[in-house]
Amino acid sequence: MASGAVVYVVGPSGAGKDSVLRGARDHLDQRVRIAVRTITRPPSESERNREVSPETFAAEREAGRYALSWEANGHRYGIGTEIDDWLDRGAVVVVNGSRAHLPRAAERYGDRLHPLLITAEPEVLAARLAGRGRETAEERLARLQRSDALGRPDHERLHVIDNSGALDDAVAACVDFLAALGDDR
Repeated sequence: MASGAVVYVVGPSGAGKDSVLRGARDHLDQRVRIAVRTITRPPSESERNREVSPETFAAEREAGRYALSWEANGHRYGIGTEIDDWLDRGAVVVVNGSRAHLPRAAERYGDRLHPLLITAEPEVLAARLAGRGRETAEERLARLQRSDALGRPDHERLHVIDNSGALDDAVAACVDFLAALGDDR
């Protein structure tokens, strides 16, 4: 049976993780699957997520429907167990995760895990958070402070993409990284 890879995408709020993944989606082959997150808040325009109530999330988690789940910024996030089937078929599975949850993802997926940090300069993060209009000024500040507290993930296979500049450059770097992993399978 084939052994797939999990690309666990992390980065601070405002780094453009969803934008980079959305841009990369059209350039990927069938070996790469991007997981849909379940979230207890409405998705924004740039996200491709499934919204559920906190009660539904808790019931689904209790029923074992999430391969990975975590809480961040006052919301719950989950990745469905279908990713394990995709991995067993040799897919490169892309998960939009959480830096704080990375150790649990590493424990679950071991050598199959390839963390990808998408980041940007602090002033770019602050401007993007303000521009998306999803949070109050206090909530934006809390996100930036959480980002500072979490810092850079510590993982031997961490790959970094700086999305401070043109989105197309970050998308191209992401596509190249995912294609190289797919070629190794």
